[in-house]
Parts: sequence; C-alpha cells; structure tokens
Amino acid sequence: MASDLENKKISANRSFSEPGLEELEALHGHLITNLKLCLSVFLSGDADSARRLRRAKQRFRVLERRYAHAHVERLHHQVVQSIETSSLHLGLLSDMKRLNSLFCSIAYGVLEQAEPGYETEHAASMETPPDLHES
Repeated sequence: MASDLENKKISANRSFSEPGLEELEALHGHLITNLKLCLSVFLSGDADSARRLRRAKQRFRVLERRYAHAHVERLHHQVVQSIETSSLHLGLLSDMKRLNSLFCSIAYGVLEQAEPGYETEHAASMETPPDLHES
C-alpha cells in the first residue's frame, strides 16, 4: 500500500506539505501502537488492556478529526502542496481510521466476555436520543 502511494506521489511529482506529512506520520505511529496493543489483547484476553485499547481508539478518532480539520484549514489558506495532495491525504486519514477501528474491535469481544452485560450497556450508549420534537 505504501509503495503504491509513493508511486502515485512521485509520478505526479507532488509531495505533502510539511505539517501534513507530520500529521500522517504521527497518526501512523498511533496506528502501529494500537495494532501492537490489539495483538496483546487478542493473545492475552486481558480486560484492562482491552479498556486501554478502547480509550486508544477514542484518542485516535480525536486526532484523525483534528488532522482532517487542519488539512481543510490548509486548503482554505491555499497551501499548494495541500491542494495537490488533498485526495491522497484525506484517503490516507480515512484508511488509517478504518484500520484502527478494525484493530480496536477486538477490545469489545474481550470486554463482553470479561464484563457480563457489557454488550447491553455498550449498545445503549450507542443509541441515538429520541427526537425532542415528537409529541
């Protein structure tokens, strides 16, 4: 995947802006850290590690949103490198977010086994609130 990406970037003779590249590298670092924790949770079934992984997923999502917003800000400021690599940059953010979600999903299975009723509580917290405009 990385080599295909590099080939697309090189063939078009484009590069990420310095802040954009730093953000992608930082998010990739968090992705690798979460993958390692995921493997640990998968192999050990440790509920405490699963909770840490779930929190890491939330932190990752906050970072991903922050970096996407920063990229859009660079577009608004007409940063040429950001304009040229925008679809590639946003695609990478999206791919890393999706991978992180897949990695972190193992935490929910471990927590369901360790904490009876976790699945019900988790599902209830994910429900949307009722429409306040209904009579």
